[in-house]
Amino acid sequence: MDTLLFTSESVNEGHPDKLCDQVSDAILDTCLEKDPESKVACETCTKTNMVMVFSEITTTAKVNYEKIVRDTCRGIGFVSADVGLDADNGKVLVNIDNRAPTLPRVYTATWQRSQRKSELETKATCSAMPRMNPLSRLQRVVASGLARRCIVQVSYAIGVPEPLSVFMDTYKTGKIPDKDILDLIKENFDFRSEMIFINLDLKRGGNIRFQKTAAFGHFGCGTQISTGRLSSSSSMTKLSSIYNLHTGYLLRIV
Repeated sequence: MDTLLFTSESVNEGHPDKLCDQVSDAILDTCLEKDPESKVACETCTKTNMVMVFSEITTTAKVNYEKIVRDTCRGIGFVSADVGLDADNGKVLVNIDNRAPTLPRVYTATWQRSQRKSELETKATCSAMPRMNPLSRLQRVVASGLARRCIVQVSYAIGVPEPLSVFMDTYKTGKIPDKDILDLIKENFDFRSEMIFINLDLKRGGNIRFQKTAAFGHFGCGTQISTGRLSSSSSMTKLSSIYNLHTGYLLRIV
């Protein structure tokens, strides 16, 4: 019998990667709390007794970025140079510009070769690995009994509200033809990009809402948003009642 050794990694809130994620999301929370239309592209890096924030942010909010950095570090427990970072006396560098109003042109002007960016994002759901992906929205295809195994891929292009494609494969485990399951998915889930913002209420900040998702695993620890806006009709009744920030939408904003 073949065996497989599966390994995975999870780091806690004090890990440098997670520290940086929490600082960036704390800034996002503050901007959205004061201006829900804020556009925030925030990156953070850290080294011994230093944190640097460099971003493109467009917002009407008045934000004390240095205070956010220090408060976040202090809340995690970095209060002394002995632990590598002193939240009160360490160096904080802030370099933030307004988001370029011509940003979309970067992706349509063929001559902007050095600034072009491509991304491929996929999402898989497998009933045999519930601990890896326990609350995926589209796992409801499996939970409802329509299939024992399912992968769903949704592809987007910047500036296009509808997904370019929605792909689904049950690996021949479907109780009905894959095409029929795909039709049910398309009929009952609104994949338009703006609906992601609406149904997940992504323009609401404050209360360290996004910062909570930046530690204890890649998508936080038990952080979810319930909504009653999803369709519960026809064969999809059991497919979803919760949008979950763990794995609900694989969403990247650039």
